Amino acid sequence: LRADLGHQRHAPVVVVRGDGPDPVLDAMTRLGKAARDRTAAQVVAVTGSVGKTGTKEALRHVLSAQGQTHASVASYNNHWGVPLTLARMPADTRFGVFEVGMNHPREIVPLVAQVRPEVALVTTVEPVHIEHFASVSAIADAKGEIFSGLAPGGVAVINRDNPSFARLHAHALASRAGRIVTFGEHAEADVRARRIVLRPDLSVVDAVVMGQPVTYQLGTPGRHTAMNSLGVMAVVHSLGADLARAALSLAALRPPA
Repeated sequence: LRADLGHQRHAPVVVVRGDGPDPVLDAMTRLGKAARDRTAAQVVAVTGSVGKTGTKEALRHVLSAQGQTHASVASYNNHWGVPLTLARMPADTRFGVFEVGMNHPREIVPLVAQVRPEVALVTTVEPVHIEHFASVSAIADAKGEIFSGLAPGGVAVINRDNPSFARLHAHALASRAGRIVTFGEHAEADVRARRIVLRPDLSVVDAVVMGQPVTYQLGTPGRHTAMNSLGVMAVVHSLGADLARAALSLAALRPPA
């Protein structure tokens, strides 16, 4: 079946039939599941009140230098965007990076069940969408839902500096995570910034990644970017990717136009 859409005169059209309330969404979800089932990619899911899109883009940037990488477009992170991103994932993808968002409790659970990540990252918890929640703690609980979809033995990555750390940590402990990796400036963080130098056009981060000293430059300025980069390095290490190459790639990262 073809549709006449003006300049796209031969655009393919899929006709979907079903008994559910939204057969088109159901079909998209099934396509996403089929794409996830056919790939051996290492998959990462990213959420957080702020910083998730920038962190997702940084992961896309550094992992693309180490293998074919597929990632969410823009902020395609909801009940349409997640299955669409899955459905578009090529079978030979090495790294998949998926942004997962929410406005209400229990929205992340079905999305991360589709993604089935080996690594799940929460950038931070802040009073964003607080109008839909009783408290910031309730937001932390909603963000912590991302760990429910972890593959058995997967890695939960958590911001050690965030006031909601203990709550997120509890969610990770209750999940199928095999490891919990923390990042931040906290003395007990697994990926820790020892020193951050902020300049108008770039930042320099002196860090320790799971006991390994790593110093790298960021092509994007700002303390928030430096902190998010620690989460990126935690994910890179958790995937078994090359930290040195990731550090070099971060230097070439530029802010969006």
